[in-house]
Amino acid sequence: MGVIDHAPEPWALLTNCIGNVLEKLQRDGGSPVYGWVFLQRISPEYGPYLIAQYHAVWKAVDSTAPLDITPFHEDEKHRPYAPGGKVLFLVDDAAPPKTLGNAVGPHPSRYFPMNDDPKLAAYTEQRAAEEKIKTQTIFEGALATQSASRRPN
Repeated sequence: MGVIDHAPEPWALLTNCIGNVLEKLQRDGGSPVYGWVFLQRISPEYGPYLIAQYHAVWKAVDSTAPLDITPFHEDEKHRPYAPGGKVLFLVDDAAPPKTLGNAVGPHPSRYFPMNDDPKLAAYTEQRAAEEKIKTQTIFEGALATQSASRRPN
């Protein structure tokens, strides 16, 4: 885990880190680096929790340090932890993007309670379960779209 520079590309799309990195590879070569960024939330009922959100960054051919090329969300609530303009990023070599047919996408976010309250643990487990269902639904929709586009008219 470490902090990496945030250098958003002017053409990069918000919340499209995988697509942005794939586009950057086409433009400039290099390699993708996959892992996790972190967001903090507070449940009014149970307290603080941490979200590990799947993320892709780009590494130039002649560099050892990856760059986050995806713009930050305007709403601070959706921005990763970024001390001093750098992004806290955990590399996860065992987590390339999920693929289903031609669809490529992120792994579900992971949720971690930041205290010992069993109610917060249950709350974060529920959020994680909902995230898995949401991610699967997105992939199934993408796969159905691919199948429909391959059918003869």
